[in-house]
Amino acid sequence: MIAVAIGFGLIDGCPLPTPGHVPAWELGIVEPIRRVRDVVETPVAWMRDLLYVSQQWSLYQAPIAERYRMTIDGLTEAREWRVLYRAGDREHRDDAALIEHARMWGTWDPTSDAPALEYRSFCTFITQRMIAMHPELLAVRVRQEKIVIGQGEVTPTGEFLWPCSKRVRF
Repeated sequence: MIAVAIGFGLIDGCPLPTPGHVPAWELGIVEPIRRVRDVVETPVAWMRDLLYVSQQWSLYQAPIAERYRMTIDGLTEAREWRVLYRAGDREHRDDAALIEHARMWGTWDPTSDAPALEYRSFCTFITQRMIAMHPELLAVRVRQEKIVIGQGEVTPTGEFLWPCSKRVRF
């Protein structure tokens, strides 16, 4: 089993760009390699889904234009939402050292059109932590705003996804 896992890791770890992010001239090179990799992995492909095992990651990936930015808000006594933390915002930095730590990053930063598996657990943890830091708040919520990155600018869309919240009192 160890040899199979090592072999799977070597084959699965072959760095191939994702289909939507490949220049047209590279498709002729990448797709045949991807097909060979998929055929070789067929006998042990069940391991990836059953055991949630994967070696695929991009070392030097460029972000796609459509991304997400996390915002953590607190509900005040005046029933207004106040921004406590917003990714990439220099003014709203509550608990940024923890949230932006490399070990924490992957739990909340979506890399596709779905949050990480750990996102709900992160939300529970961070809302409880923010409430402990700000006992005056009535509730804390975490949301991911869809943004567009272009020419060094971040353009918010106003579309918020995957909200989670913790209410302390009414």
